[in-house]
Amino acid sequence: MNYDLTKLTNTEENKKIAQHILSDGNYNPSVLTHYDGKIYACNPLIDGGIDKSSWLMDVKQFYNVGKLVAAGGSPDLLEKNQNSIFSQDYQTILDEAKKQKKLIDKNPGIKPYRLIAGAGPTIETAYENVRRVNYIRDIVGPQYVPTDYNAINAVDVENVSDLNFLGFFKSSSLLQGVGQIGDHAEVPLAEQAFTSYEVSLYADAFRYEFSQREKKDSVPNLEAEIRREIPGLFARMKDERIATALNAVTDAGAIGTDWDTISGNFFTGDAAGDIQDDEDALDTYGKPLVAFMPSPVFRLYAKNVQAAISAVPAKSVSSTSPGRTGTLMANPAVQYFIHSTITAAAYVVVAKGAWRRLFKGPDINISYKNSLTAGQVEGRITFDFNVLSGDIIAGAARLRSSVT
Repeated sequence: MNYDLTKLTNTEENKKIAQHILSDGNYNPSVLTHYDGKIYACNPLIDGGIDKSSWLMDVKQFYNVGKLVAAGGSPDLLEKNQNSIFSQDYQTILDEAKKQKKLIDKNPGIKPYRLIAGAGPTIETAYENVRRVNYIRDIVGPQYVPTDYNAINAVDVENVSDLNFLGFFKSSSLLQGVGQIGDHAEVPLAEQAFTSYEVSLYADAFRYEFSQREKKDSVPNLEAEIRREIPGLFARMKDERIATALNAVTDAGAIGTDWDTISGNFFTGDAAGDIQDDEDALDTYGKPLVAFMPSPVFRLYAKNVQAAISAVPAKSVSSTSPGRTGTLMANPAVQYFIHSTITAAAYVVVAKGAWRRLFKGPDINISYKNSLTAGQVEGRITFDFNVLSGDIIAGAARLRSSVT
């Protein structure tokens, strides 16, 4: 199925469509919200926040128990833990949905809406509710976290329930103690300073529609194919935003000697030493330290730290291969990430907890059917609220623009 991402990810257009759907009686919309690992039956855009009492499912717990089952645990673990995975309200919905599904399975030639009261003109049946919860569970579930987009490892991710709020970061120096103080001396008062900043979350968005005819006449499951791409689609938008910020870090200055400079059979540049300089400069901002570089730069680092020129070249690491992260061989305090959009011949080292933050708000999913269309058109609009902060401490990231 072909679709134009520039149109379907247009947030402003999707907001207008969502407002129209939520207010037009020809549609039967339903809103589910995912926040910090749980699915809620509420709309924070209208309710002014997340109604914690409306929770339906704990997605984190669902997958944690699922991992235990996959690792050889008892298959009935999900049932034994259902009180921590599903709310009591949702367990009632699940019981009713099971009955409705049995009825549908026994009558394959009859349309579900003819078997289940209300399934045609309304979307609020137990069967439909479970289908929608499973949909949002799948697109936000941890097993779908796309590892191709690893720039998010440059920032701390903070879950926030409000779309507008005040943030703080520590602007004073590290606290210092007083050693070997005399019996009658007064210990000086420790003081810290904090700077505030205003944050407003914005939404990334995606929308799609399909008719019952399209689903019936298509060999692949259209919805399943689209659903499979959605996690990567949202992850890519965040990744591009963070990678752009990494490339915009102020250049910390040229390294001493290019990493590929040789004399006889030895490299004369000191890649490990250059990164150690960055470590020293970032030491006051705390750990962990993470480095981002394109594959050719990592390969050059790996060759350089061998010191002697080897007949066996260092293995190239693709930006989309499972081996695109690890610990720098000669700088064990620094974890590296291979990222293809980092400027050629450059690398960035970041004190992760001090540079920037990604504030992650709710994922809001609007499901709807247009009861007046002959094809019973069904659609979904998903909003992923998040924002990358500006530099909290600009000096907590160092870019070197030319290592070769």
